[in-house]
Amino acid sequence: MMKKTFQVLNQMVVDGAIENYAVAGAIGAIFYVEPFLTQDIDVLVVTPDAKYRLVIELPGWEYLKAHGYNEIRKEGIVVEDWPVQFMPVSNPLEEDAYGTAQTLDMQLITSDSKKSLRDMGSRKSGWNTNGSF
Repeated sequence: MMKKTFQVLNQMVVDGAIENYAVAGAIGAIFYVEPFLTQDIDVLVVTPDAKYRLVIELPGWEYLKAHGYNEIRKEGIVVEDWPVQFMPVSNPLEEDAYGTAQTLDMQLITSDSKKSLRDMGSRKSGWNTNGSF
């Protein structure tokens, strides 16, 4: 469930594994455009000296491994069945996106199955009044 994935990300912030995160990519855009197909969650994270290094250590990777999340699927670390792609903030546009990110209620896009989110891409309607699909 996507909700559990965000619970893990939020716990990573509480535990100090990452400073914070900003949702990007398809999930970040879903509040502003028609729903569409996605297979991962992209998050921007601050990485010390990321713009000055070719290779960086992913913030939170050791934390995730210690908590049993060690599967890699394509570019993402699988967290509660969702591949999460941690993208380091490395240019002024990403810095602005990270720095001005709004706190939004992710309950609007969570569901009991990844399939229901994937199926939204074929629907023409958006959110109904109670925030479910």
